[in-house]
Amino acid sequence: MKTENLTTIIMVVMLGLASYLGYGESSMMFTTFAALVASTMGLTELYKKIKNLPKYLIQIGSWTIGIVLALGGWFLDFGFLADITWWESTLYGFGSSLVANSVFDSNTVQLILNAIISIIKKKELAKIEEVTPQPIKIEEKVIEKTVEIKKTVNNEKKVIKKRTPKSL
Repeated sequence: MKTENLTTIIMVVMLGLASYLGYGESSMMFTTFAALVASTMGLTELYKKIKNLPKYLIQIGSWTIGIVLALGGWFLDFGFLADITWWESTLYGFGSSLVANSVFDSNTVQLILNAIISIIKKKELAKIEEVTPQPIKIEEKVIEKTVEIKKTVNNEKKVIKKRTPKSL
């Protein structure tokens, strides 16, 4: 399936869900985390009304609605999900499912998610800094018949060799 077709299908589904939940347009479901939570709660209640579903499917579905909804909003670059990564979007979706299933309130979930995301991003930055190679500069200069060869690594200059040239 082409990406354009997938985007069109997701947009049509989001538009239908948004109109069912009373939003003017589908992007309004993703303006804030609270809007995502409200959308997840509405869709979870709609899902629970489906008849003849075993209880375990209702439970699994109610936990995955928030994740699927958040990933759809992330894919379409809607609201607060536009500038984050897919795994952050998945965490926010899981958090909205926690609120929709009355495990936590939205403020607590948002604090927990922000803490987790900041810890992970700090670790990613530390790995990037570790891997980034530092430039090495080698310079030569003649000081009173002695040549010093200096090497600069990590902004520290070290004299690695002193010699007296034969031509001086």
